[in-house]
Amino acid sequence: ALPIFNDLQAPAIASRPVLGRVLEFGESPATLGGLVSGSGPTVAFLLDSESAAIDFSITLLGSGLVDGALHAHGPVHGARVVPA
Repeated sequence: ALPIFNDLQAPAIASRPVLGRVLEFGESPATLGGLVSGSGPTVAFLLDSESAAIDFSITLLGSGLVDGALHAHGPVHGARVVPA
């Protein structure tokens, strides 16, 4: 998994333990990483292709852990340094 993080993730999981269970569910070879978005209750996962994202969304919905799942994609040009 990629080292992605959110400083608000631990408090969000403490407040809503299901977020931790969703993240644990997402710890699979299919995902490149996952994190709580903002202070919750949204969880985001990074996958390496649109088809993998669709498959994972379907699997996640079938888990019963979430009420909904969406996949998003777009032209990504990679990381870049933004001047301060």
